Amino acid sequence: MGSFLLLIHCGLWWQLHRQDRRPLTSLAMVSLDGAYRRYELDRPYFRQQQATHAEVLDQAVASDAKVAFAPDAAYWQTFLAFLAILALFRQHDVRVIVNEILEAPYVCRHAAAKRTEREFLRREVRREVDAHGFTWVSPDTTVLRDEDYVDYNHLNSQGVARYSRLVADALRPHVRDDQ
Repeated sequence: MGSFLLLIHCGLWWQLHRQDRRPLTSLAMVSLDGAYRRYELDRPYFRQQQATHAEVLDQAVASDAKVAFAPDAAYWQTFLAFLAILALFRQHDVRVIVNEILEAPYVCRHAAAKRTEREFLRREVRREVDAHGFTWVSPDTTVLRDEDYVDYNHLNSQGVARYSRLVADALRPHVRDDQ
């Protein structure tokens, strides 16, 4: 992992993580209202990290004829917590909209891998969202590129700008003017 600088915007402290003396690769900013933005200072570093990760994924897919999304035990614990949260929101009449977003394109470039992940999301997760009476949105993320991500699933500042427009368009039909 590269070195990063974390700033708390309008806060009282900042943290510099550079114990290994490597060059600074990114800047993360957190505002007092909780907003988080990460800026890539060394874009080639992150593209190389993605390329290396893609090679590992390619080898894994090539070695396994059956590509399936198989969550581990930790995933299922998180899923159970998600279900409890949905139930709590329903109990207190909290309106919820769940937003589906896939990982960076290089992770999902194998059609079978992308299809099985999306099938899993829609079979297991969306079914529960629907069962609790909540809304599910799935913006068209095909316009997102690897360069919009810091790694495999965290958007960088340009990705956030691009994705914000997509998710706003997806949410618009579900938000009333009187809210």
